[in-house]
Amino acid sequence: DPTYIPPALGVPAPSGYPGMPIAPLNPTQPTPSQTEAEAEAGPSPEELERMHASRVRLEEEHARRIKEMQAQIAAERESMQKEQQEERARVEAEREAEREREQAKYRELQQQMAAELASMKLKHAAALAAALGDLERERAGIKDRDMSSDMKAELLAQNQAHMQQIEADMQAEHDRQTRALEEKLALRAERNRQRQEALAAENDKGPFGV
Repeated sequence: DPTYIPPALGVPAPSGYPGMPIAPLNPTQPTPSQTEAEAEAGPSPEELERMHASRVRLEEEHARRIKEMQAQIAAERESMQKEQQEERARVEAEREAEREREQAKYRELQQQMAAELASMKLKHAAALAAALGDLERERAGIKDRDMSSDMKAELLAQNQAHMQQIEADMQAEHDRQTRALEEKLALRAERNRQRQEALAAENDKGPFGV
């Protein structure tokens, strides 16, 4: 066709006219056909090697961190167990010392009360002997008096009744003081028993109350 004018470079040919292929504006830019071909071909061996090396490094780093965390957890657990054992031993020693102190106080109280009881018995015996000695002398004086037999008999009966009353009063006072000491000792024994039970319950709970 004499009227046909070839299109300029990079300009599409008019409709209905054959023309040259369109050249890319940037010769260095890959064409769509090249990009699709590379995508279909996949990563290169170098890229695969880099990806593999990166994955290995990540796995090794992950494993290292896990080991470090496990070691730290084990060390903390061991430290905590050691602290608990030391605390349990300390609390047990304190409770044992407290039990020993309570037992020592109870034994001391027993000894003190036994001494008080013995002293009380001696005092009562001395007082009774003194009172009976006075009555015995009075009785002897009655026998030596110059009076009728009936009068002597009445005075001697009064003397005998007085002696019996003194003996009864002193025995009653001795029994009263003895009961007071025994009640005091029993009360202290009950307190000591309750304290021992409380300490035993604390031992069963352990140093942390569990």
